[in-house]
Parts: sequence; C-alpha cells; structure tokens
Amino acid sequence: MCPGPMTMLTALTIVPMRWWPIGLAIVLPTILALIVARLFWSKDSTVGNIMGSAVIAAAMIGFISREYVDLDQQRRACVAREVSCAFRPSDFTRYSIYASIGFVEVIVIYSLGLGFEERLRRRDRSPEWQ
Repeated sequence: MCPGPMTMLTALTIVPMRWWPIGLAIVLPTILALIVARLFWSKDSTVGNIMGSAVIAAAMIGFISREYVDLDQQRRACVAREVSCAFRPSDFTRYSIYASIGFVEVIVIYSLGLGFEERLRRRDRSPEWQ
C-alpha cells in the first residue's frame, strides 16, 4: 500500500528561542530604571519607584513586541520555504519570560527604593535617636 499525500512524513524544523534579547532585557531596563528612579528618589521615593517601574514596563512591552514580530517573520519564512516549523518554547512562554523578568526588576526597584527612603529618614533624625 502506497502512502497518500496525507500520510507522508515531512521534516519538522524546530525554531529555538534567541537568548541574547533576554540578556538585554535583564540588563538594559534595570540600569535605565535605576537611573530614572534615582533622579526622583531624592524628592519622593514613591514617585521614584513609579517612574522606575514605568521604564521597566515600557521596556518589557517593547521586548514582547520585538519577540512577536520576530516570531511572525519566522513563521512567514517557514511558509515561504514550505517547511513545517515548531516553535520551542511556545509563544506564551516566550512572552511570559519577559513579563517575569520585568516583575523581578520592579521588585528590585521597590526594594532599593525602600532602602533609599530609610537612609533619607535616618539622615533627618538627630544622632541620638538613630
């Protein structure tokens, strides 16, 4: 019995995740958020935390958008080459990696903001009460 067109096995191309954008998503937004937050922490730590978080949120939306566009281009390339492609990890996992990185970065900003606020509070107290 000869296999028909529906039973023929085709090669499956696995498309892995690119890891350099993840490294960039860890380093770049953290540095930028710390710089922006530091500018505002001297006036009000809450505003500094919010501004730093806004920088991180904008960066993560940008990285997730970049990943979406990259996946779309890779899918179009697979269709153009008439090749079956499997994306590992899945799209949702890729996006959630960036969201998790952003969440951890926001925790870092708020934790550092608490330390900075405590130093400001102690500076205003008299030495006998410290």
